[in-house]
Amino acid sequence: ADAEKIKVLPHGIPLPRNLRNTVTTKPEKHLQFFYVGRICHVKGVHIMLAAFNQSTINAELQIIGGAGNRNEDRYMRRLMKKYKDDARIKWLGKISYQRIYDEIDKYDVMIHPAICLEVLGLNIAEALALSKPVIATKCGGPEMQIEDGTNGILVEPNNIVELANEMERIANNE
Repeated sequence: ADAEKIKVLPHGIPLPRNLRNTVTTKPEKHLQFFYVGRICHVKGVHIMLAAFNQSTINAELQIIGGAGNRNEDRYMRRLMKKYKDDARIKWLGKISYQRIYDEIDKYDVMIHPAICLEVLGLNIAEALALSKPVIATKCGGPEMQIEDGTNGILVEPNNIVELANEMERIANNE
């Protein structure tokens, strides 16, 4: 096929309108970590929040997503209540799929803290498509998407200390 007729769709995700070729720094504001996905136990949101909350870094954690059922809603509300005093944690709720790239592009480093097998992280693919580095757990799919130390960092699942240390390392050495 002619090269101009070939279009690559990484893992079936639509490409962002304006693919960025480099990570841009935003010197006027502090580092912003972000999470995109369901707010549920298997996604390890509680691990991510505990790691972020115990840190003293000058950063924010933007949480994009929501619960999909009643149990997830209870889980999310417990977490929101537990971390309500940490003003660095921002709960943005669900957003439309059409806005996902615009939203991701505002932030710096994605956190994917799953504690169970993840076959393929679509959110990881979306972040990488925008040249956003990803801190993810070694839970299957992320190891196929992330080259540790190149486009992200891989940590052990359920390890609050290791995740906190990597967030602090990034925040102190952007």
